[in-house]
Amino acid sequence: MKDGRKRIVYVAAVIAFIAYLFSADHIFNVLLKTKQEAKPAAISLPPETNNIRYFIDDMSPVKLKWKEALTIRGWVFKENVKENSRDVYFVLIGDNDTLVFDIEKDKIDRRDVTAHFRIGGDNHDHGFELALVAYRLKEDSYQIGFVIEDNSGRYYRISNQSLVKTDGTWSVKGTTGSSLETLRSELKTIPLKEASRTATHYIDIFEDATETVTIAGWGFLNGLDTDGIEHYILFKNGDEIEIFSATNQTRKDVTAHFEESELNLDESGYLARVPKDRLQKGRYQVGLYMVKGKEQGVAFFANYVTIQ
Repeated sequence: MKDGRKRIVYVAAVIAFIAYLFSADHIFNVLLKTKQEAKPAAISLPPETNNIRYFIDDMSPVKLKWKEALTIRGWVFKENVKENSRDVYFVLIGDNDTLVFDIEKDKIDRRDVTAHFRIGGDNHDHGFELALVAYRLKEDSYQIGFVIEDNSGRYYRISNQSLVKTDGTWSVKGTTGSSLETLRSELKTIPLKEASRTATHYIDIFEDATETVTIAGWGFLNGLDTDGIEHYILFKNGDEIEIFSATNQTRKDVTAHFEESELNLDESGYLARVPKDRLQKGRYQVGLYMVKGKEQGVAFFANYVTIQ
């Protein structure tokens, strides 16, 4: 009798252990959540419309504590937008399932998008960023879509970009001639003048990718407001310096941080995407050139880029 009970206890323990093994992934990747990951959204998808513009700029793998995830950045906006507030959802359409995620970071300043599409008004919050937990992606290919909800209603569009898994690696497939090309920094032929003022600056993002170098941060000329300032990115190789355009970004947080200066530094932000094919082979130190009227400042970073 005792042997029979032992067998029952043993079998029950084995079954419990096997059940744990099968459910452990679900527990750690679905039930236990991190603060950074995008949360699933239970919303109904409205009929598709054609009044949404979009693009995914980049995607990279990221570790969210114990979870493998994908960070996706880009921009999306509704044409003829008049509302300053919005909620954006990221949609993945597979063969067997449709996933919808709430994008919490859906109001990132993208003044470059405003300028490129000549969007009226003072709203430049077209950018977004989210982190998708890879465990939730059960299929190898998803068509990407977006939902924008504002005071005027809910709008939905399926994009021409796809999230695809090939040989265990995720990537975003787009189309040729995409607007990403037109948003790249341009090589400039302006003269580089000697600095007339010192500068204060900081880099928030420095991404050395296969085709482009993305640089974002803020900088200003000491003692001057930033209204009318122009930012440029420098690539220095020996005595040769290449100058690329950068797009101004609103950074009211910088004004707040340097409140005691009593300067308006709202236009201190910048963003640049420098195409590597515009650079010759060599190792370049990256810098920032700022011009306001007859004043200018130069600052070189501790960041280098090597062109093979």
